[in-house]
Amino acid sequence: MGLRSFSMSSAFIPSIKELTSHLTQARAEAILRRAMTLRTTAEVQRYLGQQVGELAPNLKLLDTA
Repeated sequence: MGLRSFSMSSAFIPSIKELTSHLTQARAEAILRRAMTLRTTAEVQRYLGQQVGELAPNLKLLDTA
C-alpha cells in the first residue's frame, strides 16, 4: 500500500494507535483488496466499520461527518 506515515488531528492519534496495534500488513492488504471490490461508498464504509469492530472491538472512532 505504501503508507508509512499519517497526518491527522491530534484527537485521532489514540484511536489510530489502538487500531494499528491490532493490524498486520497482511491483514491491511487483505482488507484493502476486499474494499477495492466494493461498488459504493456505503458498502466500503460498512465493510471498514465491520473490520474495525473485529480488529479492535473496544475502539470508539471519532466521526467527523
